[in-house]
Amino acid sequence: MKKALLIFSIFAAGAASALCADVQAKQVFVNEKQLAKVNVAPKTSKQWPDMKRVLDEKLTDAKLSVADWSIKGGELSSEAAGANLTFKNLGGQCAIFLEFLADENSEGFIFVRAPKGNIDKAVKIKIAGANKGEKREDFTGSIDSAIPPRENFDESKGARWISVKVFVEGENIRVSKTDRINGMYADRNFLTVPFEQIAKKRGSEVAADGACGIVVSGGTIKFKNIFITQF
Repeated sequence: MKKALLIFSIFAAGAASALCADVQAKQVFVNEKQLAKVNVAPKTSKQWPDMKRVLDEKLTDAKLSVADWSIKGGELSSEAAGANLTFKNLGGQCAIFLEFLADENSEGFIFVRAPKGNIDKAVKIKIAGANKGEKREDFTGSIDSAIPPRENFDESKGARWISVKVFVEGENIRVSKTDRINGMYADRNFLTVPFEQIAKKRGSEVAADGACGIVVSGGTIKFKNIFITQF
């Protein structure tokens, strides 16, 4: 009986240790409650940079052709093919959060690393009203039509607002749909794509720095809740 109890105790201890290790592994990233407090945390802690809201009535934090865009009720929209907007003073390591609403036939993209504002050479994250075809490289969240999205965005038929989060960190980019800040961290390894990999897939180098913004390639796309952060 004592031998059986000893074996059970060893097994239980091993299982508890494994469970503890698994829990610790899942707690590597900063949790949501901690991140929610970073702006009021002591100066010794790592501070989350301030997020700047782009959409005010004068669009003072963006460069654009006024004729191509309209803003009403906090929503920015364009029906002009090729309409583009560049965020002022945003480049290097940064983040872009936004929501977009597009009809089924509309397409556009968020761009980063546009050298000297040259959007043709930028890294482009696709946004669209609906997925077309079977190639995931053409879905919302795909990069340069060469790398499929790491997360599936809701592109079922019927107009709805879709949230997109883009992080440029060092020589990597992350594209996510989550509304939870901690999700950006918990999924960091899975969602991260090195610029080196993008360069190989698309067949051209990615600039070391450059402008960021949005483009409407065709159809009508609306944007709201645009926030940018310079790290």
